Amino acid sequence: MAGDSETKPGDQAENESNNKQPFLIGVAGGTASGKSSVCNKIMELLGQNEIDHHQRQVAILSQDSFYRVLTPEQKAKALRGQFNFDHPDAFDNDLIITTLWDIKEGKTVHIPVYDFVSHSR
Repeated sequence: MAGDSETKPGDQAENESNNKQPFLIGVAGGTASGKSSVCNKIMELLGQNEIDHHQRQVAILSQDSFYRVLTPEQKAKALRGQFNFDHPDAFDNDLIITTLWDIKEGKTVHIPVYDFVSHSR
């Protein structure tokens, strides 16, 4: 019939796999509010905990990875417990946004590792 398209078994699955695009789930909350527990539960429900990390299709990114490198003055405050690591300016928000966009575009990304002893990445 005119206008009908024939699809072979497997065509739909092939088209769907070619059109896959990463999607992001944001989990927000205050310090020690259970964000990590929620993320770990999501990983469990998606069956990712039992898979070798090289084969996982889900990744957890921690905002802690994106803390700014502290100046000497800020480091001194941090050592005295006077630096506010919860303040939005404590994070490299431009790097967070760029990283998330790169993930959405399917690019390989580098996630920094923040060292809480030296307060650097």
